[in-house]
Amino acid sequence: MGKKVLVVDDERLIVKGIKFSLVQDDMEVDCAYDGEEALKLAKENAYDIILLDVMLPKYDGFEVCQQIREYSDVPIIMLTAKGDDMDKILGLDYGADDYITKPLVREVIKARVSNVLIATRKYAEIQKKNRELSELSELDQMTGLYNKMTTVNKINNRLYEHKNHIGAIIAVSYTHLR
Repeated sequence: MGKKVLVVDDERLIVKGIKFSLVQDDMEVDCAYDGEEALKLAKENAYDIILLDVMLPKYDGFEVCQQIREYSDVPIIMLTAKGDDMDKILGLDYGADDYITKPLVREVIKARVSNVLIATRKYAEIQKKNRELSELSELDQMTGLYNKMTTVNKINNRLYEHKNHIGAIIAVSYTHLR
């Protein structure tokens, strides 16, 4: 199976249509029909993406999104009949990654899901490269410190040798002066 998706909407026909469409794209789909069930499934499973309706029983989609954001960075696409710009802004402010207004078109959903998954994958790759660069930077710093310490140790050893050599010269000179 491909990516794991949670679809949350109180309209079972919409959930059924979205699930059918995503399963055709080799995705594993779980379904929830209210905010409480969505939160339970989101905590218990590792989803690659969540499609979340705004107007849900028990907890609305904004609340669900906000609570999920407290413990997860899973991509969330809000689905809603509310097309008002303020609602879209609110959804994005609560942590949604994208916003689709109803009526839903399967091809649009599939395209948006694909785009968000690609963006998430690219972001994860960038984060991984940044961590690797950071580790290399730390390694460079540690190597530089090691090299400095090695140089200091070599200088100290040479000074000690010179000190012993000077001490021997002084001792020989002192013996000859007597």
